[in-house]
Amino acid sequence: MRILLNGEIQETSAEFLADLLNQMDISREGLIVEINGVIIPREDWNRYELKQEMKIELIKFVGGG
Repeated sequence: MRILLNGEIQETSAEFLADLLNQMDISREGLIVEINGVIIPREDWNRYELKQEMKIELIKFVGGG
């Protein structure tokens, strides 16, 4: 399936948001996921079904000074 991930077209076989994050080997610490303009709660990631042409933004908060 084709998705738009952080402004770039990507192909993925992931069915659910958590599968996509696993495939990409992305740390979930400090991560916020927005899909089509809506922030997806962390507790929904395992059951949030991905669909063709979704616009997904991954936002990572980093601490420091």
